[in-house]
Amino acid sequence: MRSLLAVVGVGVVACATTRVCPTESRLASEDRPTGRVEWCAKPAGGVSAMPAPGRTYPSLFGMAHPSAMSGGLRGPYTHWYPNGGVESHGRYVEDGSTSVPNGVWGFWYPDGTRKRMGRYELGRPVGCFAVWDEQGNQVTGIVEGDQLLLQRCEPPTDDALTQIESRSHPSSARSQWGDASLLVFGQRGELGASNATQRDPDPSARATVQAAVRKHLGRFRVGPALGLRVSDTDNARAYSAGVVAAIGVPLRYRLGAEAEAQLGIQYFGVTASRMDVPGVGSASFWAPLGSARLAISFAVMPTLLVVGGLSLDGSPSRDADRDVRYCAPLCSPPIKETWNIGGAAYGFSLGLRLMLR
Repeated sequence: MRSLLAVVGVGVVACATTRVCPTESRLASEDRPTGRVEWCAKPAGGVSAMPAPGRTYPSLFGMAHPSAMSGGLRGPYTHWYPNGGVESHGRYVEDGSTSVPNGVWGFWYPDGTRKRMGRYELGRPVGCFAVWDEQGNQVTGIVEGDQLLLQRCEPPTDDALTQIESRSHPSSARSQWGDASLLVFGQRGELGASNATQRDPDPSARATVQAAVRKHLGRFRVGPALGLRVSDTDNARAYSAGVVAAIGVPLRYRLGAEAEAQLGIQYFGVTASRMDVPGVGSASFWAPLGSARLAISFAVMPTLLVVGGLSLDGSPSRDADRDVRYCAPLCSPPIKETWNIGGAAYGFSLGLRLMLR
């Protein structure tokens, strides 16, 4: 009998993961801010747009239950997080004019670890449920309404959950290639080219605009980045190019965290203007660049994220000699000057990230 239940469980999951719906129903899907939803609906009188499932959390064990829907749902139902991990999976059956959850349902945390598993009979939770905390520790209990009475019991077989976990991403998420982002960094700090003879002897970093495209390799991201840094004076700016590498960690609901490092080079362009020499000149410098970022992302849509966080940019300090010619409009003989290159800048970032498929 137990092996028969396992076979049935695997068959249920196969329907969802291969997108096969019961007879006289069709697959429907929707991308929403909370992630992708797929369900089976009858062509005639079915549900063309999935309403938001109701969730309540009245107990310490988070016994939220899938809600009844308007009639027309019949078969597998799967909801994914924006990061592509499965959030919940089960089946709906029609009960009069409504569709209600029926059979074994599983729920997962955003990082893919199990959250809860149990059985429903025509919308009502029955029998033994298994609940996991975010560290993977399991408890079992008999569910009564929205409360879990802790006790040793045998929850439904986890064969169905194992099958879903091995194929937990919808087709659209599996084809995700990477991301492209445009970020603005508000900054402070002495990062640039300074010279005590200048009208602006020590310009400070004000802001950086950076564009990056990154390939996703599991939780790792890597790709090129280009940036433009402006200072608190119009006489100095810097252009940067480098490679960024990051690791992302999904958090609860639509949130994610990320740590990123960047290595590259930067080109400083300076409009020189001395107090003791009329006219203006120009000087340019190359320097290595290192950056570190900590960021939090919020999924506005499955393919669009708002990203914000903290940043630190730095370059080793060194002296560089330049022969600068000042013109106004006649040009003076070259003046040999020693500039200090490098420094550090810190600040915060805010921008948008588009997920690429």
